[in-house]
Amino acid sequence: MHTQQYLIQTGIDGFIRLIRARNRISLGEAARELGLPGNIVNNWAYFLEELGIVRISYGLKDIVVEVNKPGNTELLKEEDRMISNVNQMRIHHANLQDSRAEAKKELDQSRKAGIRANSLDIYPNVPVAQFKIESFMGKIKFDKKTMKQLKRYSVLQNKHLKSIDIQLKKNAMAQKKLRDYVKSRNNRLAMKNIFLERRMKLIKKTINALNSKILKSSLKD
Repeated sequence: MHTQQYLIQTGIDGFIRLIRARNRISLGEAARELGLPGNIVNNWAYFLEELGIVRISYGLKDIVVEVNKPGNTELLKEEDRMISNVNQMRIHHANLQDSRAEAKKELDQSRKAGIRANSLDIYPNVPVAQFKIESFMGKIKFDKKTMKQLKRYSVLQNKHLKSIDIQLKKNAMAQKKLRDYVKSRNNRLAMKNIFLERRMKLIKKTINALNSKILKSSLKD
């Protein structure tokens, strides 16, 4: 019984590995690859579809089975866009630090010049410093917008991780159902074997009794 259970489990495991390796494969080709009858592979496919592990589609010539991948395509695209924005923000943040230091230096120089000359008309560095400060403030606003995008990305990432966690739990439940199914099937087979063994013993006993009766009858004659 243990040998039969092992063969069923390794057979289904091999079927799942084959689907994951190909992503999409017809049941006919899968049966040939595994060296198994088509009806067995078909039953496995429908069972795995009920568990949510695979999806089945119907082609013109054969039934096709493919991996049931978790996640939302649009969500993944949005995540890629947000990752790109985060990388740009990191580069921008480094440039922003340099701009802030340079603007502060220009402002300090302008203030010193103002103290010495005491007239705005001869402060050539003041407009330059003011422009750099305004530019710096604009970059801060842009940086805040990017931070909002980063928070949005974090929310999307959490949703994606949650969907993966849900799928992993479903897979764990599917594996448990699969083990329970195999165990139940083997129990039924074991009970059937016991019944057949008892039936065979009864038949054998009946045949022996008939043979003995025939032998005794022939000896009397």
